[in-house]
Amino acid sequence: MTVHRVPSQRSMSSTAGVCEYCGCALDEDAGVDVVVPDSGYLHRDDARHDGNRPTRVCSSNHAWELIADGNRQWVDEQLWVNKLRRVSVHWNRDETTLDGIAERAGLTHSQLARAIHWQRNRATRRLMGRSL
Repeated sequence: MTVHRVPSQRSMSSTAGVCEYCGCALDEDAGVDVVVPDSGYLHRDDARHDGNRPTRVCSSNHAWELIADGNRQWVDEQLWVNKLRRVSVHWNRDETTLDGIAERAGLTHSQLARAIHWQRNRATRRLMGRSL
């Protein structure tokens, strides 16, 4: 997992928005930009930033709370499954192996196996929950 940087106080140039932690309205001139660990987040343009979700909050205390929550809730396998989903649009059964897909997603063979196992168990738990 990536080490997350200290929140920084910065002026916001766009609309104010709300604090992700408490929901209070943010001033147009103030707020804290923070990068939160989120194993469910994939960066739109750069896979090196996957798992690092940018957001804004009203204070550095709330930034640290979000970072702590993200660290507690982090699941490596969730990130890996999402990386596999992203590259699966390129899947061609005649030309690509599972190892090829793992490589395209930036995963090792072990990470691929763990991601598949985690997703299978997650789907099974969901199905069992519905049948109860």
